[in-house]
Amino acid sequence: MSRIRNFLALVVGLVLVVGCAQQREIPYDRQTAQVRTIGLLTPAVPEETTLFLNNSPGAMFGIIGALVDAGIQTGRQDTFNEHLRQQNYSAASIFTKALIEQLRKDGYAVREIAIGRTPHQPVRTLPAVDPADPVDAYLDVAITGQGYVANGMATPYRPVVSGRARLVQAGTNAVLMDVPVSAQPEALRAAEYPDYATLIAQVPAAARGLEVVLSDAGRSVAREMQ
Repeated sequence: MSRIRNFLALVVGLVLVVGCAQQREIPYDRQTAQVRTIGLLTPAVPEETTLFLNNSPGAMFGIIGALVDAGIQTGRQDTFNEHLRQQNYSAASIFTKALIEQLRKDGYAVREIAIGRTPHQPVRTLPAVDPADPVDAYLDVAITGQGYVANGMATPYRPVVSGRARLVQAGTNAVLMDVPVSAQPEALRAAEYPDYATLIAQVPAAARGLEVVLSDAGRSVAREMQ
């Protein structure tokens, strides 16, 4: 039952995308903000990769059917994640690396700041400014979901990534940027699989598809600050 709860938590993370999309965006104004050094808080990235079939037929047969369906989907997701671990796949490492590289390419100094995170949520209490190693602003990224989703039996599994990124001025806590996290449409088309059997038979390729999407999402966050 705990495995099913974990599965449902990951699915909820993806559902949070809708809420993120409805939040008011605050675009970044580089000329006004005058940020040169960014303190990158450890991004919140789910350790487990979501594998979800939306509108599954089993879920339509009441509570019992929904529980049976959740059990089947949980088993598939667990199997997929075990195969990904064998590929040394790390969503957090892929996303963070691409984000830092793009920020530095765009002229920012980046200092990584290790911080404990609550899954899917922004940091509630920002670190105090360190006079010996100051930053101009903190970049707080919370990824709500990453993985493969099919919208129905007749649609393929495609990679997805979603979340929220905000830039907060150090000292004043003024929000300089608040935007959704996603990948470009061409990246989201990097891989697709007609069904679970095909996906699980091609895990190395599926992992590369996720890497393309997560890397693009990381670069997209940095590009918001160009």
